[in-house]
Amino acid sequence: MSYFININGSPAIPFDTRRGVRQRDPMSPLLFVLAMEYLTSSLKNLKDQPNFNYHPRCEKLSIIQLSFADDLLLFCRGDRVFVQLLYECFNSFSQASGLVANQNKSSIYFGGVSNVVQQEITQITGLTQIFPLPKKIIQQVEGICRKFLWTGDTSSSKKALVA
Repeated sequence: MSYFININGSPAIPFDTRRGVRQRDPMSPLLFVLAMEYLTSSLKNLKDQPNFNYHPRCEKLSIIQLSFADDLLLFCRGDRVFVQLLYECFNSFSQASGLVANQNKSSIYFGGVSNVVQQEITQITGLTQIFPLPKKIIQQVEGICRKFLWTGDTSSSKKALVA
């Protein structure tokens, strides 16, 4: 597979890789960041779609996705139309980047979504690993996010600075 990078609007010399770039290669983090920037901008463009709705818990912060190392979390409202938009966006990213989600390692989590809608969404995505999120886990994740946003740290119990 050959990669092209635009530098100041002009394509640079292509470079080839076989089955990804080695983990300790200095280009590896750069390529990952470039790919995630493209995905992020594609997901942000979804806001212009008439059927777009943030996940209710992510709306204030305008969060659609979180990326960690080689993991990706996508958040959306549990309706068929928006999941279809999100799925199409991710598929176009996959076609452009050559990065494909491993279906065997992918899961979908539902909270407060009817069984009928869950079945429709699994038909769209093809994902078979479905896990309902317990309310306690959702509250713990929200607490960790809140602590991080207010203090910049998830491990300490220091008080947030008042602005």
